Amino acid sequence: MLSTNVLSRLSLWPSTTLIAITLVGCGSKTEAPTSNGSAPVSSSASASAETERSSSAAAVKPPKGFGNAQGRVFWNEKPAANIKATLCETISFVSGCSGKTYTARTDKDGNYTIDKVPPGDYGLAIQVFDTDNFVYPTNGLLSAAKFAVKDGETLDIRATNLYKTDLQIATPKAGEVVKTSLPKLTWKPYAGATNYEITLMTAGGSGGSQNLKSSATTVSPETPLLNGSYQWEVVARNANGIKIASTATATPFKVVGQAGSTKVDIVIPKVEAKLSGVGVKFQWKAHPLAQGYQIYLAASGAKDPILAFKKVDGTQYALDQTLKAGDYYWTVAAVRDGKHFAQSEINPFTVQ
Repeated sequence: MLSTNVLSRLSLWPSTTLIAITLVGCGSKTEAPTSNGSAPVSSSASASAETERSSSAAAVKPPKGFGNAQGRVFWNEKPAANIKATLCETISFVSGCSGKTYTARTDKDGNYTIDKVPPGDYGLAIQVFDTDNFVYPTNGLLSAAKFAVKDGETLDIRATNLYKTDLQIATPKAGEVVKTSLPKLTWKPYAGATNYEITLMTAGGSGGSQNLKSSATTVSPETPLLNGSYQWEVVARNANGIKIASTATATPFKVVGQAGSTKVDIVIPKVEAKLSGVGVKFQWKAHPLAQGYQIYLAASGAKDPILAFKKVDGTQYALDQTLKAGDYYWTVAAVRDGKHFAQSEINPFTVQ
């Protein structure tokens, strides 16, 4: 059964942003998020060579029995020098790069050549300047890209666009408590940035997110905030829309003194409840600002939900079908003006 901690990080509402992964089409540079090497976040990159080479260096012919890999690294559309690039025999988003590794550093033009590599499939790790952070190109959404090194050939790997994580928050600071529904979010200007993207979300995704934009260094929420825990982060882009920096982590703060909160409190079934599958009833406490509710119910591992945002006028719902033995999870959202504005935790339960 999925743990409560895992479930609480999931979001079922379309308005909620949870995972920031940049998907890159053919012919473009990889815009690579940064992360600690122990738990990398990744960006998309093709595992095959492009027709137009990303490396501006001359292709190097490998000796017999080996292959080479070449690529290029940029920051703010400028070549990034002395960046470590590593081909990894094994790579994962949890443990990072492991097994046999083959490493090179970029030259003044941002080019790197990893030479004399035994033929095979490898993952790629690019170190973020002189930090302990790395980026790992992906193939698809959540799997590391594999780069096929072939005997006697030089593989050209799509260019990687690094960004730094040193953008500084001003207010609200981490842990700050604010008493207004429309707090000003401010940050320090970043050299080379012309536009900023701000993501403001409730902790745990219980009330969705707001995606804001600004050419200045301050912005206010478009929708008033309710009581609850929030977190926010900022991305800086240059005049061509290239991401050059972000805050290192999301900054948490709290809002108090408002008419309602971002949470819907569940009554039954509670977390990890064990019950019969006949006549299952779902109940929650009324939210003072709700005009209605929507309930979601699914069996663990099932492709399709049993209740997909089912509209409910009151604060309870009785299931008219018998649930088979197994693990399930459910959540309910409060709706106002056609939008979700508050949500319960995602609660698992078991039918015996």
